[in-house]
Amino acid sequence: MPDQVSEVVAERCLDCHTGDGAEAGVRFDNFSQLQLTAKLELMNRAQDQVFFGLMPPKDSNQSIESEESLLAGWLRKTLRSHNASNLDEKLRYPQYGNYVDHKKLFDGSVDDKPFTPA
Repeated sequence: MPDQVSEVVAERCLDCHTGDGAEAGVRFDNFSQLQLTAKLELMNRAQDQVFFGLMPPKDSNQSIESEESLLAGWLRKTLRSHNASNLDEKLRYPQYGNYVDHKKLFDGSVDDKPFTPA
């Protein structure tokens, strides 16, 4: 895990996801000790939570968008390098096929040309 990603995880995730009493049984404090398959499984769970905006929870100390982007980018790149991204597979299904981050869609930050005319 790169240092910048490790810092984000330490600052934003370890309060709740450490030790035997970790929330939802998800632990990040022992990440370096896990076997590759366990790391990929944990990373897939984290990727889903970050991508769909479920983590960090709304009542917690929210991370900044740049931190979420850094974490999401690292998760995606690493999982794809192992051909292990469950999210990529999920997004192929109709119920996820039109998933769009509405905040980004309407805040003007997306300036790519659409594939179809308006």
